[in-house]
Amino acid sequence: MVNIERQRAATQRTTKLNQILFSIIVLGLSVTLNDCYSVPGVPNSIRAQFRFIIFAGIFGLIDSAIGLAAIFIAVIPSIVVTAVDALAAIFVVAGGAVRIPPAREADRNY
Repeated sequence: MVNIERQRAATQRTTKLNQILFSIIVLGLSVTLNDCYSVPGVPNSIRAQFRFIIFAGIFGLIDSAIGLAAIFIAVIPSIVVTAVDALAAIFVVAGGAVRIPPAREADRNY
């Protein structure tokens, strides 16, 4: 029984560390694309979409931190971790469903 608990904790740590890694990737890519689209003439709606994706990356990092803390600190209830995980999943899926129009060559800011 003890080995099963250790294996479950190791799996949870690995999952949360992967979530941190991919949240950093999402955050970095969305900030970079936001900078590319921050030229005159680009509608504010496109910038708002990138800001939402940036928010989703930051929320994913917060979710990962809460999940890692819950593994080591037994005070955090599992329902809180589950609720924050569900919110993070909704935000990430909504951020992935956003359609960003392709930038024209003249609008790129290199």
